[in-house]
Amino acid sequence: MRRPLRAPVPVVAAGLLLLACCFLPAVRGEPTQAFRLEARVPAGTLALLTLEDVGRSDERFERTAIHGFFRDPEVAAFCAPIEAALTEMIREGAGPLAEVPPIVWDALAQLQGLSGQLAVALLDVDARRGMPSLVASLDFGAHLGDFVTFLGRLRAEFDPEGELLSAYERDGRTWWRVTAEGAPPLAATTQGTTFVLGTDEAVVQQALAPRTDSLAASADFAQTREKVGGEDLGLLVYANAPALWAKFGSGLDEEPRRIIEATGLLQVRSVAYGMSFKGDGFQDSLVIHAPRQAGSEGGLFDIAPGRPLRPVALARYAPATAFVFEEGSVADPAAILPAVRRMVARIEPDGVKEMDAQLAELGQALGVDLERELLGGLSGGYAFYAGMPETGGLYPEVAFMVQVKDPAAFESVFGRFAAGVAGLVSESGRVRCSGDRVLEYRGRRLHLFEMQRARGDDVVPFTPTWMLDGNWLLVTLVPYTMKEIVARADAAGGAPGGGLAAQEDVAALLRTMPAGTTHFSYLDLQSILNLLYDTAVPLLQTAVKPNVLGDDLPVPLDWALLPPARTVRQHFRSLAVFATSSRDGLSLSIQAPLPMGGLFVLAVAAAVPAFLMARGGPEFGEVRPVPFGPRMEGDDPAVELARVQAQDIARYVRAFLINNKRLPEDLQEVVDSGLARRIASDPWGTPFMLVPEEDGGNGFMILSAGPDQEFGTEDDVLVDG
Repeated sequence: MRRPLRAPVPVVAAGLLLLACCFLPAVRGEPTQAFRLEARVPAGTLALLTLEDVGRSDERFERTAIHGFFRDPEVAAFCAPIEAALTEMIREGAGPLAEVPPIVWDALAQLQGLSGQLAVALLDVDARRGMPSLVASLDFGAHLGDFVTFLGRLRAEFDPEGELLSAYERDGRTWWRVTAEGAPPLAATTQGTTFVLGTDEAVVQQALAPRTDSLAASADFAQTREKVGGEDLGLLVYANAPALWAKFGSGLDEEPRRIIEATGLLQVRSVAYGMSFKGDGFQDSLVIHAPRQAGSEGGLFDIAPGRPLRPVALARYAPATAFVFEEGSVADPAAILPAVRRMVARIEPDGVKEMDAQLAELGQALGVDLERELLGGLSGGYAFYAGMPETGGLYPEVAFMVQVKDPAAFESVFGRFAAGVAGLVSESGRVRCSGDRVLEYRGRRLHLFEMQRARGDDVVPFTPTWMLDGNWLLVTLVPYTMKEIVARADAAGGAPGGGLAAQEDVAALLRTMPAGTTHFSYLDLQSILNLLYDTAVPLLQTAVKPNVLGDDLPVPLDWALLPPARTVRQHFRSLAVFATSSRDGLSLSIQAPLPMGGLFVLAVAAAVPAFLMARGGPEFGEVRPVPFGPRMEGDDPAVELARVQAQDIARYVRAFLINNKRLPEDLQEVVDSGLARRIASDPWGTPFMLVPEEDGGNGFMILSAGPDQEFGTEDDVLVDG
């Protein structure tokens, strides 16, 4: 009897998925085009994750700066001994890797033969049992034969009695099934050079051929995929928001549903993340596709829209040593509060009165009308930066800038606002404030907001200063920074260059700015990495001396071999964020020398199994063998296929119900509404039937007439909607 297995759920599930694909006995010789899972799953698929063009990942990575960093002779001098030690450790099964079975290393080596797309799709979730319906594909291309040779040896060594696996033939195709107690069974077969796996045979059967109503044929999927990287994609994560809402939204209470509707989240058509190769770096993209419907309330999306940036204008104000810079625009600042009122009114009507009362009270205390005078006086542009002075010194420069409509009128408004803030701060009695001091400097009026402790000698380390330069209001922490800004602006003579904008690193990033960008952010990743590297390396060289430690280290870490920071810096670009907020939703693009989002995903993927392992993980009972041979007569794959089709149709009907607050008259009305291109007949050629509940509520059933093609008989296939 086999001993009970003990492992965390994700590890077991991933292992079973790998085993299911690994034990396929032969490669089918069907000539097929490249297998794309999104072209073989329905448009109502809940989510999709893909790794694209896996076979070319090495080639694409070799063009990146991070690859050049590891190939730098000075860096290689440090890394080469570590790589050699790890290679020897793997080959000999020594050190910390001694417990890893050799077959695991063989399997990982074989997986290097992956050639095309690796993908997993979440088709559905059984609400009652909480079990997902999944299908996955692994394209090995020309290396599939090598992999299959390995599989035969793997089966002979790992499971000679067939306790985990069973095989059967159907319609000339070999199918495999993996069953373990505590985990869902998996079915697998081959298509061309691709392994296709799923939580049951029916979902795999559906994925064996392209379909006209596929996720790939969805206009939203195609548009979103293009926005997150298109043909340059390396990783794609796609969530079908309407399908997810149709599946899980009906279980929400009234209040959460009202909040979701008021915030405009029902307008979201999809959410997608993509990691792509861009030049010598990487691009992480996040897209929330939420197109506005005519006459509909946009909730949060009414607040977000901005105006496309012209060439970034305010970088000239920032010093070349700035390590953070951001510039963006809001389409209409005066429209922000009305949009918030509309959203609050839909959530809690009385909340609008309370909000207006608080605004009026605060405005009276400050001496300005916050909505009409302050927000109404802004034209939407803004910027921010932080950095060290170009001329030296340790006190950082920090500045905020906002664009105003009428500088002369706004100077008076903001003066009253500053005086009001000074009065409120002084009311506590702890700080004395004055907001009415003015300095003349190079033709500008610098307004100082001076603060001092009312008791004791503690210094308030800020003297906020503001001025108007053209149609820009600038605010700094101290007058010194404002004078530096004025000096830089005068030196530039009004030209867009100079300051931070003159930096080659920034200029290179700005040249890649997508059309329509409404927000630009810059992080001097070079300087930050330089600071960390310059500090950490001397500390390591001081504290850890390999010639003293002897053989205590599993790998040679000779910190004295690390190169200086100037060698490292040349291999890294800084980080830029380009955001676009519009009536079509929100898109975010991060360009950096490292895939920032991908690193986050890997960290989470590593943390979850580690956390479960730390807690001990669940225990699984004895593995139950599944006999070889065909399935039981009642387990007809055509019946399973009809049930899966009916579940797809039920998702479309639920989406129609959410959008229209009623059930459709028939399934044709679902097609006419645009939710589905067409609704296929069942496997025996009979159209499906929509059967509403008799009590007139929102419940319904999707019915197939079954093999006898007659409704109302014992072989009907029914799915509860």
